[in-house]
Formats: sequence, structure tokens, C-alpha cells
Amino acid sequence: MERLGLARSDSRIHFAQILGMVDNLTSALGLAGYNASKLVVFGEMREVLPWLLRRVEENKDAFGAQASELEVLRRELYRRLRRRS
Repeated sequence: MERLGLARSDSRIHFAQILGMVDNLTSALGLAGYNASKLVVFGEMREVLPWLLRRVEENKDAFGAQASELEVLRRELYRRLRRRS
């Protein structure tokens, strides 16, 4: 976007992800000033589950990347809890 001269908050560009899938990326985009949203899936389980399972399969690489951040999250949580005592 920068190379194309587009502002991070350009109303023509939006990033959206399914709630619960790579939430850290959506958060980082939003904090950096990009238009970032989460998609909340609703409906009967028998209707939405096949769709969600397809999305999980398509995004399995992203879940692996998120798992690598688990230790970072664990350390941050420990740091914050320790600070309260």
C-alpha cells in the first residue's frame, strides 16, 4: 500500500479475518492504522461447521505460525501477572 501511495486508513482497503483465526495479526493491523475487522460466524452448527472446517483447512499454515507465538504470549502474561503482585 505504501509503494502504491495508499494511506493505511484508505477506505477502499479492508482486512478481515474470522474471529478466532490469527487474531494477533488482525490486532497488529488495527494497531498499525489499517482497516481491520473480524468476521463473526453465526447460524446453526450444521450449517456453519462445514464452512468453518474448510477455512481451518485453508489456513492451517496460519495456525502453525500462531502456535509459534504461544511462548511469547506466555511470557507476556507471566510478566503482567508478576507486576500486579
